[in-house]
Amino acid sequence: NFLEPLGLVEAMPKRWRPPDPTPPKPRMDKTAAEYVAEMKEQEEAERLKKKGSTKLAQFEKEYGDPDNATGAIKTPSELMNAAGPTAPPKKKKKEKKKEKKKDKKKDKKKKKEKKK
Repeated sequence: NFLEPLGLVEAMPKRWRPPDPTPPKPRMDKTAAEYVAEMKEQEEAERLKKKGSTKLAQFEKEYGDPDNATGAIKTPSELMNAAGPTAPPKKKKKEKKKEKKKDKKKDKKKKKEKKK
């Protein structure tokens, strides 16, 4: 072949081999819940840098109720139990019904006695 001396003809093509595998990623040293909590904290910090004060955020974190996000933030004195006497417990519906029945029976007896 006349192209061989010019180096234009290649030998048999090399066999295809898959690329080297990527090295394994290092394992996380936290649980998923810890990671999510940390990321939320970072997002909150970034958001506060853009707007608002960090002191307000600290106060909310310290005294805010995480279960009630819509409620008002209570101060330490509000979080304590209220001093002074407490109101008597409210009567349950069943008890109220029983009292009404007793009152009706008494009224009926009084009416019968008046007729006699």
